[in-house]
Amino acid sequence: MQNEENNPFPDGWKNQHPTLEQFELVYDRAGSLQGKTEGLYPEVYLSFTIPAPETLPDEDRVLIDARSGNNGWLCVLTMQGHLRLTRRLDGKTILETGCAAGILDVPELQIEMILSNIVWPVRFTDWANDDPLDYSMAEILVNGRVCSSINMREPDLAVVPFRLTAAEECSGLRVYNTIRRDLVRMPDDAGGPVVDTGFPDASRVMTRFDRRNQVLHLFTGTEFIRTDSYWYFCRIAGEGGLVRIHPTELQGAPGMAPACFRSKDRQNWVRCDLLESTDESGRNRPLIRIPAGTWYLSSSIPFMTLELQQLLDEVRELPDFECREIGKSALGHPIPLIRAGHGKTQVFFTIGQHSPMEMLGAHILKRMLKHFAEDPQLRDEFSLLAVPIVNVDAACGGSDGWNGAGWNTNRCWFKDLQPETRAVEDFLMQSGIRPDLLIDWHAGGHWRGHSVLYFDDEIIRKYAGEAALSVISRRDQLCCLLEKECGFRRTEQYSFPFRNCCAHDWYQVRFPDAVSITIELSVTTCFDPEKGRYIKVDQNSLSSCGDAMVRVLKLMEKKHG
Repeated sequence: MQNEENNPFPDGWKNQHPTLEQFELVYDRAGSLQGKTEGLYPEVYLSFTIPAPETLPDEDRVLIDARSGNNGWLCVLTMQGHLRLTRRLDGKTILETGCAAGILDVPELQIEMILSNIVWPVRFTDWANDDPLDYSMAEILVNGRVCSSINMREPDLAVVPFRLTAAEECSGLRVYNTIRRDLVRMPDDAGGPVVDTGFPDASRVMTRFDRRNQVLHLFTGTEFIRTDSYWYFCRIAGEGGLVRIHPTELQGAPGMAPACFRSKDRQNWVRCDLLESTDESGRNRPLIRIPAGTWYLSSSIPFMTLELQQLLDEVRELPDFECREIGKSALGHPIPLIRAGHGKTQVFFTIGQHSPMEMLGAHILKRMLKHFAEDPQLRDEFSLLAVPIVNVDAACGGSDGWNGAGWNTNRCWFKDLQPETRAVEDFLMQSGIRPDLLIDWHAGGHWRGHSVLYFDDEIIRKYAGEAALSVISRRDQLCCLLEKECGFRRTEQYSFPFRNCCAHDWYQVRFPDAVSITIELSVTTCFDPEKGRYIKVDQNSLSSCGDAMVRVLKLMEKKHG
């Protein structure tokens, strides 16, 4: 690894070694939170020490009282020698350890607690009952070992204390507004590669350099509530060496693949070979080796504002192509739409509603547009309309998975409309377009292959009425073509529930006689129909998908045909 003191790197580069003070919460003697009290992440990491009890207590004892108004939680040492986390309001147990805090042959117990409640900021919305509950967590560690850990399904629990008191035997109490305990625990030695996030669209990353093992540890966003907790996009310069990626605290979830890509020029991306996919704890912590030099490093093949602008510049002057702004994001960024061709068969794509991982489909779109540019017959027969990035705030902001107003745009198509979803809906409803096919492209899941999500026959019959048989027939044909041409195999196609919130749901309601599907692209493997086997996802495989999607359009049965 290159020593930082001797690095001949560009001016302004510096290792992203944050001081712990920027995450630490400070309380006065009365226990009141000092300094910043707004905009805190709904998560906390807390550590303290107590003497190892010589005998079990005669009654339960409160060690930590964490309050947020009338809300909050308690950490209790029970009569059985357990550590119990309970709600302050009703005493309900959230989780409890075994006997790890009982009579141990050690002088003291180092207790660590992690609580994350991603639902808290959106607890009054319909979304609070959806998947965010699965990503909330509570965990207790004693002397460095995890004693109890759960997915915490407590939407009304305020986990960040605005008033905090501790029992007398608690010493060394430290509280941080993050669940990244490794940032607190890990050595932060001088030297190592230089990490830069000072370029357009870079994500927030933090690093720790372990000189003894010569490993650079790269951490994604410090707080779990933002979906960039599994997305990283930075530059690394040095003599090469080992890099350990730390995507999230929660087992490397939510289901994101341990893929890594590097590039010299941000144009040509090489998939990194994994030396390890997990660390010793079994969490998703990929270990890779970076060659000497200066490299972009990313958890996917990025399609951000730079790539978007390059695409718009390429197609803007092409015949039978149109680029237009259909609205602005919550932060005022333009939301572009591309139209290729003016044919009778209309196809509509939305891409990139969540984090930048979800924008992978734009690379397939780019390849498809190349075919449209080269083939006048395609442009005569088809109108391909696409929003390359719906959540442009996520791209412009360096990877916050929500829009600038703090919403998951794929949950806001019926209620709580956001500027992004309203722009797409208004365009579709006011332009007079009647699509034959609508696809909402997603990506990033730890999928075996690229997956197709579709509504079952009952949902289609409910909304399509007399057109249902035709829609079902065309959907089945499409699924067969996607398997044959693209390798989107039927074994990886799923009947998906109607949730009354997503783009796919809205398409079904507003355009019931069209075929609408969701495609979840994998960043790990995909099936190559020509080779008859699974291959790693890379730029070549994405280009092949774009070629195959054009063949699918040519072969599919038309609504009007």
